[in-house]
Amino acid sequence: MEPLTEQERNITQLSYNGIPNLVNERGNEEIVQITELKKLSVNVSLTTSGSAYKAIIADGYCRLGVVMINTAAEKLDDHIAKQFSVVKILRYAVHQERSGKTVVVIQDFKTINTLVTEPIGQPISYDDYKSSHNRNVLGSGQIPGKFLKRTPESPRPPPQRVQQSSSIFDIRPEEPRLRPPASSKSRGAISERIPERVTAPIPAPAPVPPRGNRKNKQPVYFVDASDSLPVEANRFIGELAPFDTTWVIKGRVVSKGELRTWTNRKGSGQLFNIVIVDERSDEISGVFFSEAAEKFYEEIAEGDVYLFAKGQIRKEKDQEQYKIVFEIGSVIQRIEDDGTVPPARFRFTKIEDLKDVGALVDVIGVIRSLEEPTSVRLKSDEMKMRRNIVLIDDTRNSVELTIWGREAEEFPLVPGDVLIIKGAKIGDFHGRNLQKVFSTKLFYDAERLAAFLPAIRNLIQWSKTTSWEERPLVPVGRKTGARLVPTISELLAEAEVAVADGEPKMFKCYGWVTEILHERMFYPACPHCNKKAGPGDARGRIYCENCGRPSESAATRYMVQAKVSDHTNFLKVLIMDEEAKELFGRDAGELEAIQTLNAAEFKTALTEALFRERLWTVQARFDEYNPHFRVKFVIKGLEAPDFVTANATMLETLENFA
Repeated sequence: MEPLTEQERNITQLSYNGIPNLVNERGNEEIVQITELKKLSVNVSLTTSGSAYKAIIADGYCRLGVVMINTAAEKLDDHIAKQFSVVKILRYAVHQERSGKTVVVIQDFKTINTLVTEPIGQPISYDDYKSSHNRNVLGSGQIPGKFLKRTPESPRPPPQRVQQSSSIFDIRPEEPRLRPPASSKSRGAISERIPERVTAPIPAPAPVPPRGNRKNKQPVYFVDASDSLPVEANRFIGELAPFDTTWVIKGRVVSKGELRTWTNRKGSGQLFNIVIVDERSDEISGVFFSEAAEKFYEEIAEGDVYLFAKGQIRKEKDQEQYKIVFEIGSVIQRIEDDGTVPPARFRFTKIEDLKDVGALVDVIGVIRSLEEPTSVRLKSDEMKMRRNIVLIDDTRNSVELTIWGREAEEFPLVPGDVLIIKGAKIGDFHGRNLQKVFSTKLFYDAERLAAFLPAIRNLIQWSKTTSWEERPLVPVGRKTGARLVPTISELLAEAEVAVADGEPKMFKCYGWVTEILHERMFYPACPHCNKKAGPGDARGRIYCENCGRPSESAATRYMVQAKVSDHTNFLKVLIMDEEAKELFGRDAGELEAIQTLNAAEFKTALTEALFRERLWTVQARFDEYNPHFRVKFVIKGLEAPDFVTANATMLETLENFA
């Protein structure tokens, strides 16, 4: 055989069929060359490293564009590899976009050679490779025998197929670490990691059907028959990121919400939430919808420790935190509690320091008083029990906590007991208050937790040695009866409590109408019940399906969508008929006629309603949409601001905080 050239010797470093193996999810630590490299401007929420790279990798015959994130991006930032470097792919994932395009995401690699200064071989694009019928192109047939030879220094035997068994993970026979079987489609060459895709439940999956067309299929992983679960976690909660689909975490369910029902125009279903804490005391929330909620609700017990795998990592709306959306194919396995995962993570805030409206806080307090539970009608017409509890701590400030449902009825403590609260939301209704949301957890066993937490032990000692029950209450954030009208930013934060309990809340704020969102401001209504009327007959007469009464004609009413703004933020609001009449100074029928007959006069009428300061009464109410939750704002009143009263309130507040 003729001697190898320098170019041919370089090719022997690279993996045979490396690029096709990666794309088709058969990758087994493929060795490739980075031929092109470019740093991307990326949202830090998409990658744990805060950076990402677009690269082209090649195996000497075939090239492919990829994205490099997480550990791979960190190594490129640190110049551990560069353009033309030869690397071994340690961890990657393959994503199918809706357009059908396949995207390979490299998460980690090992640098093999940084001395190469030019592309190895003359690789063609992967698309050309797929359509090529040239028998000498890599992967499409036989290639010259000298290129199949590997150097003696680094022999790499072909992957071995692991025998299928009844478990769900695959283990390399010669090494005690996990990877997918070489003959099945996996989500990456993963060393010392749990495989990413797990479609069967732990511990005993259903029989796996033969694999056919890859579309709409998910890879299944197996474990050798001699191995047994549990398998160790490969991530901490703080290491999770949206692009990382190979994670398995170990955590305790410290909070489990009630199974709730959602309904919208597309259907209905059930959902519930959990909060998970891991060995590092990091936390993340999880949500289960529809079939996943039905499958896992009875299987998950609050306080138990589990392995979690195969869920979507998403960013919480308007927040920096992530959440896990669990699906019907997610894997959740209860494991033995070895005492390494804490019951919860506490960062206690003194009652006098409850300032940031909307923030989630941990609080301990002595129960000063508690009301009897009362029945409240919610927006959905459902009746729900509510109980208010007044807490006091060694700052001699007090705060009111509101709890709902079964917990309100079965609350076990009495005045004088110490209550520990995890993750309550700070509200601002007549001063600061605490609202229990789905992730809030109440701990009643203060004596037991006092052995681990000095803050609890100190408060118990204070309650036993101080006549706190004889001291007058000082409600935090409300030193007098006066209360400043909140800004719109404060209103938005406080209004989120409506999402937690489903009960409408009323607020006041100053602001200006800065924009009418569109000119479709009117609707035909039944003159008897004011509901939207259907089309009339030839004479304009209508029949209302809501109240069942006929009318000679429909009435015109307002339904205006607008922005109300102040110096901090804005609200998108709905202004109905009575309030819109006051805003525009005329009824809906008159303004609709002007719109039809004189467009310039109509535009003037809208302009006159803008940028006039008013004191707005706003209702924040619970709304469900696809099946996410949001807060909808409806104007319930508007009036000219009384600056004399407002200034007197501000002066009184300043005097009390002086």
